[in-house]
Amino acid sequence: METSREEDIEKAIRDFKYFKPLTSKEYRRFLIEEFLTKPRESIYEKLCNFAEKIFKIRLGADTEKNFFDAIQFTYLNISPSGPISLVSLLLLIASPLLIILTLLDVLDITTTVVGFILFSLSSYYIYKYPFFRVRQIRAKASTEIVLATLYMAVSLREIPNLENAVVFAASNLTGPLARDLKRLLWKIETQQFSSIEPAIDEFTKKWGQENLEFVNSIKLLKSSVQQPPDRAHKLIDEAIDVILSGTAERMGRYANDLRMPVTIIYALGIILPVITLVIFPIIMIFLQQYANISFLIIGYDILLPVSLFWFINTNLKAKPPTVSQPDIREKLSNITLFNATFSVLFIAIPILLILASIGGYLMYQYQVPFNSCRQWQTCNTKKAFDNFCKPAGFTYTIKDCKDHMSDILTPTVSSSLIIWGLTFPIGISLILITQPKLKTRNKVKVLEKEFSEALFQLGHEMMSGHGVENALDNSQKNLQGMEIASFYGRILNNIKALGATFENAIFSREYGAVWDYPSEIIRSVMKIIVEASRKSLVAASTSMLTISKYLKGMDSIEEKIKDIMSETVTSMKFLGMFLSPLVAGITVGMAVIILSVITLLSFQVSTLGGSAGVSEIPSSATFLLGLWQGGASVGPDMFELVLGIYIIETTVLLGMFINGLENGEDRISELNLIGKMLLLAVGIYTISLFIIYSVFGGLLRSLLLGV
Repeated sequence: METSREEDIEKAIRDFKYFKPLTSKEYRRFLIEEFLTKPRESIYEKLCNFAEKIFKIRLGADTEKNFFDAIQFTYLNISPSGPISLVSLLLLIASPLLIILTLLDVLDITTTVVGFILFSLSSYYIYKYPFFRVRQIRAKASTEIVLATLYMAVSLREIPNLENAVVFAASNLTGPLARDLKRLLWKIETQQFSSIEPAIDEFTKKWGQENLEFVNSIKLLKSSVQQPPDRAHKLIDEAIDVILSGTAERMGRYANDLRMPVTIIYALGIILPVITLVIFPIIMIFLQQYANISFLIIGYDILLPVSLFWFINTNLKAKPPTVSQPDIREKLSNITLFNATFSVLFIAIPILLILASIGGYLMYQYQVPFNSCRQWQTCNTKKAFDNFCKPAGFTYTIKDCKDHMSDILTPTVSSSLIIWGLTFPIGISLILITQPKLKTRNKVKVLEKEFSEALFQLGHEMMSGHGVENALDNSQKNLQGMEIASFYGRILNNIKALGATFENAIFSREYGAVWDYPSEIIRSVMKIIVEASRKSLVAASTSMLTISKYLKGMDSIEEKIKDIMSETVTSMKFLGMFLSPLVAGITVGMAVIILSVITLLSFQVSTLGGSAGVSEIPSSATFLLGLWQGGASVGPDMFELVLGIYIIETTVLLGMFINGLENGEDRISELNLIGKMLLLAVGIYTISLFIIYSVFGGLLRSLLLGV
């Protein structure tokens, strides 16, 4: 009979010789949770451990120590030799393979060089992954730092016990800080630390390296435990002020430092690459062997987005800690329409297949004659459209080829359909799956913002001598028109209608009011209030007024941070949603018109060469005529498709950057913003593309070539 994983864990606990016998149910539950939630060995860890067995390389002492510290921080199951061993093994495999394929003419020189560049970048990422992971975890934990300080502060005001404050913070946080706080408690339980103080010192040493105000706040909280009540309360208040003011100051410096990165993203990452597309058709004339469709795909759809992602990610990781967003734990894959719940793929996949199939069919119908005409035109370097090398079974005349290859509308429609086949299902799916969760999250944010005022009202009523029922009733009336009033109404109804105690009216699993409001802050604060109410109503009201002051401080800091970041966020939204796709549409439109002009010019040159005779043309011009006679090596449909994918990629990256600046680690708002930006950006890109064609396409061709 197969045993459950929990039974295996219980057996491991009994057999683990280094731990003392467990007596605490809470710590036993934590150990089980630790095993159950510990992520399974990742592919990276498996590859590093495998490579180390085959080809182990030792690092220098200093480098090995740096890797060891990073691995310890991230809890990766590898040794410091793992990353360099994996990179070396991949180098031994990839380098000979690329060289052999190049010598066998399977790969051209350009592809090989690009392959080595991509391999070098990938190897660097693999080698430095533990350090990248450290920055990622620090960035994720930064949103919890303010909240962790708040939880410890409110707990210490109620019960001046440092270990109890750590337990309270660990139980109400959900990210990396929560996990490390639980580990800290476990180390105390297993006597790796003799008391809570040295354990806290190790914790702040790990998480306070880039956050001095967090270290100072924790020191103040530690000091408050040994002080008389009045002095302790002042130290706790000071700890909150230190973390909030320090956060605002660091965010102000970060916003100022962002000016240069934003300019780089705007100029070098998006606008300049798009503008250079205008001259790409000319480059194709002189460098036909290298400036082909592969060059475009590798440059615009791979290298540029990867570089932009790295740059954006680097700047987001440097963002100081901010106030965390509500944690809405719902599955982001299903949608509900007409009272039916189903996977969003049932909408996305049919739309993708329909639009991509139509666009692909039109592109195929355009590409086959285009390639045959191109082959016929360039098969003889001395004479264009030589009938002796005309493709077998190809019935087009020279005029048919001219009309087909200079056609702009058909390839534009086909590539646009494929682009929309990618954009529309992705964009609409992201909006559909996130919009309900976003409404819930925004409602929770409103509740949390109003919660400080609600606590103040209730605390003031209790301080005035009113009982719980009267205080709730009066507070609800004073809060009419606010979302939080319904929370008090629900508590009051549970007390009156069900005869519930204050604690059960809030936390009962059957009817507790708190479970209708998915806010960790509201739940954790109400735990403190209930705990205080067991002593007296005066103690409860004092806790409410104090916590209300803390929450108002957090709200004011959050608003200040929004004001600091508003200019940057607004400019980036304008860039991503409007300016970038508009410039891209205009530029790509002009580039494709130039492609059409070059194609028509190649026909004119072919006619010139045939009528004048090569002997009558100066030798200096013969070379140029030969170049122009070949026309453009990339069709407008493939050109637009590659650049359309580039627009999609840059829009997604800008959406990630904007959301990271505005909301931090908020997956719901990120996906929702990306969905909206994709639909708007690709819409502007497509409209501007067709406007350029309709306004300037025929005009330029008639002015330049008289056609």
